[in-house]
Amino acid sequence: MDLKTILATIQTDLKNSTTLSYVSDTNIFITPDEDIIPVGTTFPAIGLKDGPERYERDPVQMPADRWDMAAFIIQAIIYVELSAGATPVIGQTTPTVIKGILDICTDVDAVLESKYSAIAGVEDFRILDSGASEIVGSRDLVWLKKTRLYEYSVVKP
Repeated sequence: MDLKTILATIQTDLKNSTTLSYVSDTNIFITPDEDIIPVGTTFPAIGLKDGPERYERDPVQMPADRWDMAAFIIQAIIYVELSAGATPVIGQTTPTVIKGILDICTDVDAVLESKYSAIAGVEDFRILDSGASEIVGSRDLVWLKKTRLYEYSVVKP
């Protein structure tokens, strides 16, 4: 099990989730940088980025060139269109339902937590951190983003 496989599996899980059916599959993407979104992206969107990797080994049981446990960090960046008022952050329920960035984070958490045990080799999952919402963009387009960190623990057989 490696970070590449976990990242691809998470993307597939998010795309196949009925919980996130309001996010188009083309708007769930892997990105090299959290401030780069693909051309043509509409909101809401979810970017996935590789994070740090940590390897551990038992020096008594394992040779120096092997690891027996790893932790892979995945960043999920939630993007919503910036508009006036509180809606981008907390959403709205009337007259139409609009998911805010906090709603989307809750939905992503639920999907990832329910699916992690199906990833071969993954032993544990936890939410590490959630940054504050930030405004990002250019003169032509401005959006709100929030980054969440997830840790996947893998034990090598």
